[in-house]
Amino acid sequence: MRKIIAILAILVFSITACRYEEGPFLTVYTPEQRLIRTWTLQGMEKNGKEVTSSIWSANKIGAYYYFAAYGNLIVTTIVNGELREGYTGSWTFQNNSKELKLDFFLIDVHYTYTARIKKLTTTELIYEYTDVNGDKWRLQMYAQGN
Repeated sequence: MRKIIAILAILVFSITACRYEEGPFLTVYTPEQRLIRTWTLQGMEKNGKEVTSSIWSANKIGAYYYFAAYGNLIVTTIVNGELREGYTGSWTFQNNSKELKLDFFLIDVHYTYTARIKKLTTTELIYEYTDVNGDKWRLQMYAQGN
């Protein structure tokens, strides 16, 4: 019986090794399998307060973040009714997949930051980062089509 419990404990630990503060607790998908898809920015907070607009084009409600295989990233947003697509950027996991480093250009602005992942499921992504002005952002995204 102890062997079965030990095996189950090892299995659960290996499956949940990339656990995030807000979930999921248990998943069979790797962080890459959960992240690689198109996400829509649905909500954000700046310094702990909910905001609906931002001077940063990448932090506009409705912006799309396409995380592709091999670390490719494309961010698209709408500015003055016009769809604006950024140049191909990159993403990488850091700190045992607890952090996400993003690097991309969008409308002539270079964005580069490392975000702490709070939640990463196949349908929801929440992360926090601090911008160049010292403001703390919390972005909440949902997988496109959800």
